[in-house]
Amino acid sequence: MGSISGLESETEDMVAKPTATWRIPSNALERIEESSLETAWLRFFAWAFLIFGVLWYFVFAHNFQNPETSFTQHLEVFLIMVSAQAALGFLYYRLSNRIDIGTGLKRLSTKVPETAACPVMLEIAQDGVVTGYDEGFLWLSDGTLFFKGLQTVFRVNAEDVPPVQEWPRKRRPNIDEGRPPRWIPIESETGLVLRYKYIDPFEDHSARRRTGALDKAVALWLKERPHGSLETRLPPLHLHPSLRQLGPLRLEGLVAGIFMTVIDLVLLFSVRFSFGPDEALSVSNFLSAAAVALLLFLSVRLTVSQARDLAVRKRIALVPQDF
Repeated sequence: MGSISGLESETEDMVAKPTATWRIPSNALERIEESSLETAWLRFFAWAFLIFGVLWYFVFAHNFQNPETSFTQHLEVFLIMVSAQAALGFLYYRLSNRIDIGTGLKRLSTKVPETAACPVMLEIAQDGVVTGYDEGFLWLSDGTLFFKGLQTVFRVNAEDVPPVQEWPRKRRPNIDEGRPPRWIPIESETGLVLRYKYIDPFEDHSARRRTGALDKAVALWLKERPHGSLETRLPPLHLHPSLRQLGPLRLEGLVAGIFMTVIDLVLLFSVRFSFGPDEALSVSNFLSAAAVALLLFLSVRLTVSQARDLAVRKRIALVPQDF
């Protein structure tokens, strides 16, 4: 009898929970191909500044013999290169994670059954990589957390969320003080995580009251873990169509990261690591070493993040999808 019960329990655990899908309007799909070109001119100018900085460094700044002049030149050229590379990192992160969901949040509010629902920006991540985004309304009712968005609808119960004690230490909310997280992990094989942020939480007294009430309710929900009123419907595990980069620019971020890493390694081998008695020269050399280390950190971080995004999204995109 015990073995039969154990088998039944194991069978129930193996049954996949229902999962939501993405509902993408046709006009949003048409904008996907154009979204990669919206910041092309910004990326062009950032690249121009970076290349200008590299040329300035090797042709002028690196060859000055006067310590004071060398220090000034190094300060200026590395300020240009660090700014340009930081801007490129931001632009490629935005390009890699951009999802255009269109408008209609105000119209959607009339279809939300709960008056206490709060408008939020919701990001779905798997294995540390963004795989979906939506804007909609979040509320808690009868032990179930609901989300109704412009492009997806789902609900989760407390049993779908690991106990707070099992969360990563830096992500654990202080529930006893009524401070819920903006980061909720969901039990799954893909490291599913929900990140949400309120939209205009301080717009008026009513908005502040609703967000405050939801914060307290979610904190209590995580602490007491009540049974939900409805069956779980997990957030979409499929990749959002806006992130299925199939065009010629899909590898731009990765190639850019590799190219910048090569540039920074060349800069690293050109740095003079001599700290002699001349104070100005020593400061100039130290500035060069510190700046190149920062540049190399930025480029390697961009390369790793782009490679990870492409790998995870490619794996998820192989799963059959219906839109």
